[in-house]
Amino acid sequence: MKKEYKVTVQTLTERLSQVKVWPYTTKQLRDLIDCWVKHPRYKSPGRSTLTARIKKDGYLWLKDSELNSFSQYCGSDLT
Repeated sequence: MKKEYKVTVQTLTERLSQVKVWPYTTKQLRDLIDCWVKHPRYKSPGRSTLTARIKKDGYLWLKDSELNSFSQYCGSDLT
């Protein structure tokens, strides 16, 4: 996938901190993503997919379509 279509955890942390009152850390965001993946109502990539992305690219990232689902889970527009 092209790099411009990847939204990194660092970018998500910045966006979420701007929308919410308290600042998020990367660790807290990873925990939030983990809970999102477990939730049956929201479409998300599997843990194996996220782990493969980290191994392949060296960092965690989400696609635009996944970002929409994650935004709904968080209750804030992160796009």
